[in-house]
Amino acid sequence: MGQQPIAAAAGQLSLSSALLVRSVAAAAQAAAAAAQAAAEAGAEAVAAAHAAPSISTAAVMALGLMSFAAAAAVEDTSLEALRWLLRQPAVTAAMINQSSQQLLAIPGVPFPAAKALVRAGLRMQITLQQLAARANACFEGFEVWVQAFVADDALLEEWAADLPTELRALCCCRHLGAWCPAELLAPQLSAHRTADLFAVALHIAARGCRNLSHGYPFDDDSQEAPADNIYYMLTAHKFGSVAQLPASAIEALLRLAMRLHSRINNLNTAETWNHFMTEFCQLPAAVQVPTAKLVELVQQVLQKPVGPLMLRANPFLDLLAKKELTAEQVQQLLSLLQGPTARPAAAAFGRQCGGHKFMERLASQPGAAAAAADLGLTAADVPDDAAAVLLFGDEVVVLEQEEFEQEEQRI
Repeated sequence: MGQQPIAAAAGQLSLSSALLVRSVAAAAQAAAAAAQAAAEAGAEAVAAAHAAPSISTAAVMALGLMSFAAAAAVEDTSLEALRWLLRQPAVTAAMINQSSQQLLAIPGVPFPAAKALVRAGLRMQITLQQLAARANACFEGFEVWVQAFVADDALLEEWAADLPTELRALCCCRHLGAWCPAELLAPQLSAHRTADLFAVALHIAARGCRNLSHGYPFDDDSQEAPADNIYYMLTAHKFGSVAQLPASAIEALLRLAMRLHSRINNLNTAETWNHFMTEFCQLPAAVQVPTAKLVELVQQVLQKPVGPLMLRANPFLDLLAKKELTAEQVQQLLSLLQGPTARPAAAAFGRQCGGHKFMERLASQPGAAAAAADLGLTAADVPDDAAAVLLFGDEVVVLEQEEFEQEEQRI
């Protein structure tokens, strides 16, 4: 919600909407914007509220407090104003619940804000349709409401009455224990429902694991339960619904997992995410993911920043090693051996895939030598001698090696 809509709406909203929707939106906005911009937005809202006869003095004071909270962003201490406001007798649980669906539609709501609202009496039924739609669209922060209810130990009937058993098992680890019974985790669902389950679970796992060091809300033995449960479902082959996921669903889940990976900031979870990608790529229908899509995924992985949290391209290369590539696809992959992707691409292409290095398989594809020449590649760019011979010939490789050794001696 930008600055202009905040000001324009000030004279139209009821007290409850002004307090709740605008305040949480301001806090969410502050998480992504500079503190100065958030403070200006809050000041503008306060000025507009003063000018609007339908907004009470209490609402004006509340908006002022929210501008403070917005400017201070999302730390616990920065939301003391919100907590103070929600403790005032003028703000009732009934007023909060009038705006429940509006709150659910705000992206990027900080966890402390959601938790404060839940503790103040917010109750709303979260449905399978809402969770699945937002998860598949990679809607930022919808899972914060699930976690706020779980962290507050709210009764499941008060917010999750409409959730199917398997989603309760994944979302409510604190209530059901770190390890959920197998029959709750993966009943015999349709492929569509199974894909939705994974999409929601990936969001929950990404947020929960990201916040392990900040007291959010998976603590003690249950803090890694969402990720553990996903891995269990992927590796327990007795679950037919998982094995029957179609190629389109697997591709969609891989793309979703890649997008969510950017929210992860600890080594253990990053490694777990790589395991997820590997297991998704080993599902039966993964071999049917179109070659062009796999090439795209490899490009996306290798274009990400190099570092300890990075994703590995290995699962996609294993699938590509079994396929015939077009000349254009060969050139797209070889081009990764140049520029900022050269180092991670050389490391990835130099590993074994089905008994042969991927680089050797790539170099043996029709049109590979011509593509290498068009790109201006040299043997020094290729992380495998056998592949270099296939691309450039014995004499060129030997000559380049001699020149390289002579240059080293001069240095």
